[in-house]
Amino acid sequence: MCLIARLQERTGRTHFKVVDENPARCLLTSEPITTELDTDLDLAFTNPGTPLKTGSQCLFTKLISSMNNTSVRRNTMINLECIRSSIAEEFSFQPSDKAIWTSIRSTNIHRLTRNFLWKCIHNIYYVGPFWEHIPSLETFGLCETCRVTESMEHILLEGDNPGQHQIWTLTKNLWRLRFPSWPKLNSGLILGCGLARFKSPFTHVKNCFFTILVSTAIKLI
Repeated sequence: MCLIARLQERTGRTHFKVVDENPARCLLTSEPITTELDTDLDLAFTNPGTPLKTGSQCLFTKLISSMNNTSVRRNTMINLECIRSSIAEEFSFQPSDKAIWTSIRSTNIHRLTRNFLWKCIHNIYYVGPFWEHIPSLETFGLCETCRVTESMEHILLEGDNPGQHQIWTLTKNLWRLRFPSWPKLNSGLILGCGLARFKSPFTHVKNCFFTILVSTAIKLI
């Protein structure tokens, strides 16, 4: 790299000559010669970055995304911490933010469900407190059945809607055909279903089965 930078400093052409027999080579001894090299580069004659001809669309997208220092939304941070604490309580490990985002892209989760999980973590859906500050629309934030403030956790787990209760009952019964204990679900465990790490002889099968069951259930609800 230093040699290339030095050559680029020259304004004229540079020619290289191949010498087959060099008499000066015979004068060299077997003892190593220590030479101090100047490795300082002049930034004016270097080409920083990635050349367009060697990069790919995926690489450039990642580079551009890394340059955008967007702040994390408050609701997103709350949901990430909720997932982290739920996974730590159930499976005894704390996933990183990157692991959480990667988990919702699992091949065991349907594509539409991946979008749903992503939006839930970012709290994009207009439910509950979103409507409290809009005049004459406050009732939109209440559950039609329970008449309490609605939330995504209430919709998926706590509401009295018969369809929701039936889906979770069928999911639990299907799970118990293969495994005896069904974990107690909460919003963090549902959003982090792709992070399941059960400890049993059938660890991989159990993890995949849990991810598929929970992600399919919330899709139906």
